[in-house]
Amino acid sequence: VFSFFKFKLAKENGTLKKQEEAITDAILKEIFKTVESINAIPSVVYIPYGEQMHDKADQINSEKFLFKVCEDAKVSNCFSARPAFKSYKEKGVEFTSTGHHHWIGNYVVAESIKDFIVENNIYPDSLTIDLKRLK
Repeated sequence: VFSFFKFKLAKENGTLKKQEEAITDAILKEIFKTVESINAIPSVVYIPYGEQMHDKADQINSEKFLFKVCEDAKVSNCFSARPAFKSYKEKGVEFTSTGHHHWIGNYVVAESIKDFIVENNIYPDSLTIDLKRLK
């Protein structure tokens, strides 16, 4: 019973959120270090879920948090797929607000990643397929 109240208090006073963010920050920075240790370039995409896909704000708190982590770690290939979801929603596409994305959500994420790669010219010169042709 004490654990329940401790958890509820931590959630209400913001302590839980700070703990979650500290853990997430540490995990992401460790991933970035590991990726860089093999001479690869980390790339991060924010994938919205649930009600985040329907939020009309330019940027939501969880995006701001991720972008801050990327900025602190000097990871420049960091972007959000949420604007693409907003764009498709404006065209009348419906997305589920619970659980894993269905095929259309996965398609929107894949398109966002492809567009980011092409627009930022971050694919290797040796890539055999012509990504620009896919645009």
